[in-house]
Amino acid sequence: MISQGRSFSGNERNCAFLNVEGERFADVSAATGLNLNDDARALVASDWDFDGQIDFWVSNRGAPRVRFLHNVSSESENGAFVGIGLRGTTCNRDAIGARTEVYLEGQTIPIIRSLRAGEGFLAQKSKWLHFGLGDASSIERVTVRWPGGQAEDFSGVQVNGHYRLTQGAGVAKSWRLSRHLMPTAEAAPPRGKERQDNELRRTWLMGRVPVPELGLTIRKQPTLLNLWSRTCSACTTELGEWTAQEAALRQNELDIVALAVDHLASEEPALNEQVLDKLRFPFRRGQASRELVNALEMVHLSLVERQQPLPVPSSFLIDAQGRVAAIYKGTVPTTTLLRDVKLLTADLETQRTAAVPYSGRWASEPFPPNPTRVAATFEKAGQALQAIDYLKRFLAGARTYLQDQYGDQKQQLQIVVDAHILLGDLLAQEGRFPEAARVYTNLIKLAPFEVSLHQRVGEVLLTQNLPKEALPHLLIAARILPSNANVQFNTGLASLGAGQAPQAITFFRQALVLEPGDLATKYQLAVAYAASGKGREALQVVDDALAKTQTIDSNKPIYAALQRLRAQLTATQR
Repeated sequence: MISQGRSFSGNERNCAFLNVEGERFADVSAATGLNLNDDARALVASDWDFDGQIDFWVSNRGAPRVRFLHNVSSESENGAFVGIGLRGTTCNRDAIGARTEVYLEGQTIPIIRSLRAGEGFLAQKSKWLHFGLGDASSIERVTVRWPGGQAEDFSGVQVNGHYRLTQGAGVAKSWRLSRHLMPTAEAAPPRGKERQDNELRRTWLMGRVPVPELGLTIRKQPTLLNLWSRTCSACTTELGEWTAQEAALRQNELDIVALAVDHLASEEPALNEQVLDKLRFPFRRGQASRELVNALEMVHLSLVERQQPLPVPSSFLIDAQGRVAAIYKGTVPTTTLLRDVKLLTADLETQRTAAVPYSGRWASEPFPPNPTRVAATFEKAGQALQAIDYLKRFLAGARTYLQDQYGDQKQQLQIVVDAHILLGDLLAQEGRFPEAARVYTNLIKLAPFEVSLHQRVGEVLLTQNLPKEALPHLLIAARILPSNANVQFNTGLASLGAGQAPQAITFFRQALVLEPGDLATKYQLAVAYAASGKGREALQVVDDALAKTQTIDSNKPIYAALQRLRAQLTATQR
């Protein structure tokens, strides 16, 4: 639901209720401005800036994930307060469990606050206890009942202040927040129109992925694919700006292709041509097919978390190697395009710095390309054939697609391995097992020591009656996993199916060493002996198995098979 941009809780706005003199509650959600449509979850009430006014921290299921609600009401609106911080000496240091009672002058009933380790749903508020005192002008005394039951009175507490109360001290210690003078930061640049309208809709890809087959010629130069509609005023404004900036765009060797989408809903493509002719649009133009829009949509969905459909206008910046480098959802000014075209050939650190609209320090390395994620998005959408075609295109040009991208030789090799695995799996799911086997074969050279991979691939091919194709993978697994009876058995099956009966005998015998009582292995060993022309040894294995087997229900099929094999072997011996 969240990835589709839907509400996690039915678009319920936040609520705020005011306690009216302890008699009822008034709904003041709108009046306070707290009725945000945030899908809020955890709430913490805390005097964050120690000004005597309660602020709120709220965590949300969607964006913004955390929201700070700053209380800026005046002192006259809030009344008096006192903040108490506790410190245990003989009880726990944080004094969790302590109950603090504040007695106001002339009152016998105290205001009580207890210090807890949790507050509400997935929340922990500040350990400072806040007491709202209304119009009180003085405090008579403060009593703390420490964990364990010991009660202690404290003097020296006055209104409108913060105090530290240490167990056993008896006297409160005034506390003030240290106000350190921070160095003046360089003034942030003004948020101009370009930054406001464009920066947050621009997605720069650190791991560029190949553009899928679009049925469109992509030249070996920077290319901008633009989806537009004549009913979209922003679209025509954008196209008009690019027309006016033709000289600058061509000087930077940017090829723009404007692809109208109106005809997908109507049959009037000529109207789009009229719009472009009126603008005197100087770049390439065309009509976007459903397949083209779908392919770009799949790329977009594979790279972002919020699964929202592409708007118009949307543009995709393709580099000279045929890789998607940037996605613009909304209008993109010429200045941004010219900057990003130059960024295409910049070093990775420069690109990463320009990928976000704010500064900071990175906690990780740049992202490597992930073409399998695009293919998986196609497959998830029920488009397995398009996923297969995409992976084939990537593997055919992997060296080109991976150049100048993040990742050492080992990391880039893993990208290619992952693509082979997914392609083979997709082909197998489509029932194209011989083709899958050819793809899997490349893994022997690419990843000879990834035993679990070869074991899985070998078993998949073996179950599809492709023993010759399965055998190289299982031989790798059997060599690395000599103590795995299942691997030894399957390697024997593949050897037998590939016409290598003597080799099969070796693996079946090893499997029996690991699991001496397994009837299926004994049966296959006897078959391998027979296929090797060793009928006497085969009969001996069968007789031994039958002598040690009881005809219980679970053994009936293999018991019957052993009896049939014995009859065949006996007849052959005669």
